[in-house]
Amino acid sequence: MRSYRILLIDDDVELCESLTGFLTAAAHEVRFALDAAAGLRELAEPFDILLLDWNLPDIPGTEICKRFRDAGGTAPIIFLTGRNDIIDKEEALELGADDYLCKPFDVRELVSRMDAVKRRPRVLAKTKLHLGDLEFDAELAAVSIGAKRAKLTALECHIISLLLQNQGTLLSTARIAGSMAEEVSEDSIRQAMLRLRHKLAVVGAGDIIETIPRGGYIVRPAANPQS
Repeated sequence: MRSYRILLIDDDVELCESLTGFLTAAAHEVRFALDAAAGLRELAEPFDILLLDWNLPDIPGTEICKRFRDAGGTAPIIFLTGRNDIIDKEEALELGADDYLCKPFDVRELVSRMDAVKRRPRVLAKTKLHLGDLEFDAELAAVSIGAKRAKLTALECHIISLLLQNQGTLLSTARIAGSMAEEVSEDSIRQAMLRLRHKLAVVGAGDIIETIPRGGYIVRPAANPQS
């Protein structure tokens, strides 16, 4: 059995104590914080998984998620929340979360989800992908041409990396949605595609993603690709 160093940020004292007891008994190391301020201090230490409450009394869990990812944090994040709306789930994924578990939940399912996100590589084996002068850097979560750079959300990173790794292949919205480890609607993919195109335009590559009516999206290989 794999052992993880876990940070739990949740204002529910009973939940924190029960989860800590169960996970510690299962050989995991757990630290918990009851508010965002304490949780942000704990984030200074390395850990394997962040379990994050959506509704915290001082700073929303979504803001903690965003700050952690913006600072370059790569540990998997699982939201624990009473909210059960697909829009909320998509917002969490957009901010860089890896999974979303609704309360109340079976702790065995949580352990299964933790194992799943830890098996899922956060960074591509090839961390940089190119198309002509365009570079996608998975570690920085950004696209760039020369000095022009645009930061991407987790979903936008997934889409551009999928397209760049399948240059010349038509990818439907359904196929892109189906390639996600988490449930994401096709409409969410379309909205993310619009935002991604805008960011590509910012760096000077707004036309690289071609839309094929009733087909999907394709990136054509460059005449002289760098990789």
